[in-house]
Amino acid sequence: MSSAIGLEQLKLIERFTDRRREIARIYD
Repeated sequence: MSSAIGLEQLKLIERFTDRRREIARIYD
């Protein structure tokens, strides 16, 4: 169970970092 939660958190973090990258690209 804990591993599944960690996996979902990883996916969320990946999405968040992707958003930040897109935003950085726009402001760059």
